[in-house]
Amino acid sequence: MGDKLAFLDMEFGHIHGTKKLIYFPIELGIVVYDPDDDTIVETISKHFSKDIEVEKWRNNTNEMMMTVQPSLVEVANLHRKHYNIEYNKNRMVEMEEIPGLLNLAGSVYDELGVFLQSVASKYDIRHCFVYGGKTDLLCIRRSGYQGDKSIIIDVQDTIKRMMKMDKRLSLDRTCFALNVQLKSDEIASEHFQYELPANKKGKLKAHNAIGDAGRIFLAYKELERSDKDVKNKIRKYFRQCRKYTEQQNNG
Repeated sequence: MGDKLAFLDMEFGHIHGTKKLIYFPIELGIVVYDPDDDTIVETISKHFSKDIEVEKWRNNTNEMMMTVQPSLVEVANLHRKHYNIEYNKNRMVEMEEIPGLLNLAGSVYDELGVFLQSVASKYDIRHCFVYGGKTDLLCIRRSGYQGDKSIIIDVQDTIKRMMKMDKRLSLDRTCFALNVQLKSDEIASEHFQYELPANKKGKLKAHNAIGDAGRIFLAYKELERSDKDVKNKIRKYFRQCRKYTEQQNNG
């Protein structure tokens, strides 16, 4: 059993015209942390691109990181570097195309499994952390990665149980509550500050995989330091959200 911790995030591309039914990871971000030295050993980015149009969906949020409708979508062919493709909600692939599209997605999962195994072996990973990892966990299983399921921990689920909440708190909202920030040369929260490797400075941003892996890492660090403090900060954030909503409703 190793001693390094890995914080993992994936961004997904849904094949345009499949109504979100066929998808695969288009970006993987991993922060490797050594708890003995309290250092970030490595930040890893991996992109998966196929010659096909994919939809990338994300929540549309207000200034308090509360989700508002509608969701935001970008369409691109990442292999050809074609971006800003118009999203066509009425587009539907033909039935005879589906087997080929499933095979294409399967080839990405195969590539993902090989890559995860190489990272786990190289850095001797003990535990892996995700956030809101239902889809991430499903993709890891589909990839054939042989890691023990018990070593993959969902930080979002940990917060949900701790707060005794019915719903889960998004990464955006958690990081807002905990003052987690991605800066050009470091990642920081109220109690932690870690300098980024030279080749990753300026590259970590919210909603890209490596940036969100960094945010998951700091959320974990704050939880590890004091779950009581995290509870208090999230409760304070909820009070701020209620006040914000009341002000908006009252014009």
